[in-house]
Amino acid sequence: DPERFFRNELKIKTKAIGAAFLAPNKAQLPLLRSALKQQQETGKIRQLWFKGRQIGASTLAAGLIFHKTALFSGVNSFIVAQDKITSSKIFTITDLFYRNLDPAIRPPRSYFTKGQEIVLGSDPGDRDASGITSNLLVGQAKEINLGIGGALHCLHLSEIARYPSAAPLLESLFPACSDAPGTIRIMETTAHFGGGADYFREQCERAMRGDGEYRYAFSPWWLLDDYTIPLAKGEKFRPDSRSDYPNEKHLLKKVGLSIENLKWRRSIIDQYSGDVDLFRMSFPTDFREGWITRDASAFPHGKLKDMMREVRPPAVRFKVADGKLYQDPAGDLWVWKRPRKDAMYDIGADVAGGDGAASDGGDDAKAGDFSTLEVVERG
Repeated sequence: DPERFFRNELKIKTKAIGAAFLAPNKAQLPLLRSALKQQQETGKIRQLWFKGRQIGASTLAAGLIFHKTALFSGVNSFIVAQDKITSSKIFTITDLFYRNLDPAIRPPRSYFTKGQEIVLGSDPGDRDASGITSNLLVGQAKEINLGIGGALHCLHLSEIARYPSAAPLLESLFPACSDAPGTIRIMETTAHFGGGADYFREQCERAMRGDGEYRYAFSPWWLLDDYTIPLAKGEKFRPDSRSDYPNEKHLLKKVGLSIENLKWRRSIIDQYSGDVDLFRMSFPTDFREGWITRDASAFPHGKLKDMMREVRPPAVRFKVADGKLYQDPAGDLWVWKRPRKDAMYDIGADVAGGDGAASDGGDDAKAGDFSTLEVVERG
């Protein structure tokens, strides 16, 4: 039981001075439950975690991988961070896990490279040997080839959107990953427009459609007490009282934020010099909100967000073949409302250039964006 293992064996540094056992917080629990549910159903963990800042997703993923590496024999694990500083921090987390394990279950450490690698095991001729020979390597995105020394059983890609490129993942790292039962692959990130962002977004969109082996999970940051500011005695808080802090009534009534969350949100937007879009990237309330960027759109972001709330799935989908329509839940023709004979319709087209590159590495990868036709009823 990994969660029990966390609560009783793994110690972490806390935001306050000191250390404590890793008791998953309210924002981590949806991620952990998604991973353990998939493990129970399929025997493997293949997860895509989208999150707000500082909710502890990297620590949680490191805990899952350390659990597998420390307690099972012959496990090769690799954790990749976006830069040297972050990789050093994650290594410190795993080293703290190891040093605070109960001696009764802690395997001997046969090799240790500060800031990079822990090898667990001992001489097989030693009658007291644990039998566990596993290693855990922590590196940075520009050194991905360091982790390719044999089959990888556990892989954690931390803040993948910030990687310089996704190409080394597809060309070198993923082909080295074992697909055996018990293996783990976790990709997690906050929104960012680095070289790994497009790959992560595409994989999340595939997972949300039910395609492929990965499962998508979102972490609701507003469940954390750290992201609240209590109201002072007698203080009155009026949602949407200022245009500097948009959509507060919606967040309160529809999303589930508290007044204390909204007060905290205002303080962070102020820290960001009023940049609401930067707040949404750092602390999104859903997948789409985190990826709306000012530089990529000619339309007001608030209006786009309002329109997205009205989006609903099509009533029916069709496959078009030989000039005929065949109902197909995976068809390319999406219909929300059937046409009427006496109605007037406008048709708009956006033709793709077809010069993009396949980005998901699969046999069914498509190049570039789709061409699109949209039919809209007048009036």
